[in-house]
Amino acid sequence: MRKVLQGLRADEDFYNRLSHRWTVLILVVFSLFVNMKQYAGSPIICWVPDKFTSAWKKYTNQMCFIEPMYFIPFQERIPDPELPTPHFTYYIWIPLVLLVQAAMFYAPRVVWRLMCGSAGINIRSIILLLEKETMNNEKRKNNVDLVCKYIERFLGRCRKYKIDCKGYVRRILIGYWCFCVGRAKGNYLFFLFLWCKVLYVLNIIGQMFLLNWFLSSDFHSYGTEIIADFMQWRDWTETSRFPRVILCNLKIRVLGGNIHRHTVQCALPVNYFNERIYLFIWFWFLLLTIATIMGFFIWVSLAFQRERQYFVRNCLKIKGLHKPGSKSDKNDLNEFVRDYLRLDGAFILKLMARNTNDIVVADIVCKLFKRFQTKKYKNNNGDITDPTTTTVNGGLRNGGHLKEV
Repeated sequence: MRKVLQGLRADEDFYNRLSHRWTVLILVVFSLFVNMKQYAGSPIICWVPDKFTSAWKKYTNQMCFIEPMYFIPFQERIPDPELPTPHFTYYIWIPLVLLVQAAMFYAPRVVWRLMCGSAGINIRSIILLLEKETMNNEKRKNNVDLVCKYIERFLGRCRKYKIDCKGYVRRILIGYWCFCVGRAKGNYLFFLFLWCKVLYVLNIIGQMFLLNWFLSSDFHSYGTEIIADFMQWRDWTETSRFPRVILCNLKIRVLGGNIHRHTVQCALPVNYFNERIYLFIWFWFLLLTIATIMGFFIWVSLAFQRERQYFVRNCLKIKGLHKPGSKSDKNDLNEFVRDYLRLDGAFILKLMARNTNDIVVADIVCKLFKRFQTKKYKNNNGDITDPTTTTVNGGLRNGGHLKEV
């Protein structure tokens, strides 16, 4: 189980996994449960007159389950069957709608994977490579070196767009959002990640409106009404959203062309489970919205250079490479974060730290920092040379998969 859970951790944070993994799993389980209850149990039981035979009873149960039904409180009189009344048949489609909801929660994950791969780096491959526990010290050192060269090549390609006029035109034609966001600016992955978090929140809001239409009620206020009923000691189960006792108008044609109309009272046991399921979904959506917004603002803090410097400084301190009183080290740190890593580089390292461990990420940061200092002081003017000339196992293509050394 531990190996399975490690394989599930990939290139996103805990807050995103709540949506695209755990929420999808919960909705699929609910869909299977309701589906079994409908087709393996007794989804509806109707109270019919004594003259109905067993075949008539079975026919009545099946017809009332698939035909539109309506709810009338016991305190009110049953209206004339010919009068228009609000009918509902949503309970038949609940398993399918739950599966559609699960697919909608996984959609932002697909967007992130596709767009991240087009950026020229495969973060998931890096994390899976560094998570291997069977590596000895030599193999671990070689894999860390491989990851460093891979990240260095990615950062170098992004800098190429900055100085290449052709790359600038290509960025405009592809449509990288706006002039202030893109690979040339070194912030493409970071803002893509934030945009996916926005998609998760918009997905929750959109599903609230979808359930309002599907259940023909104000689902967005469902949880608050239940809380109000609890506080006022009212019975929260007697609602028109998920009625357990409903009415069904049935027409039966007999010999001679006569049509007999019957209004039967039916119990809908499946709505007992639907009520609990959607009550849980309402509170889960609330928790999910709060968690996703919290995760959004946690990552927004990385946009500030001081936060990125704090993260890199802590990694250097773990390996003993940072001297607090050294002015040259401070300048090197500022240039390393601002000009070498930029926003995308710091974001990749922070995401790796969230999915692996701090020691491995500290090794990578320290190796990148040493490469940066070596390249900087080899040049008289202090410019950073293009690191894309480095080869990794014969060369890596954009977004290619890393192979273990």
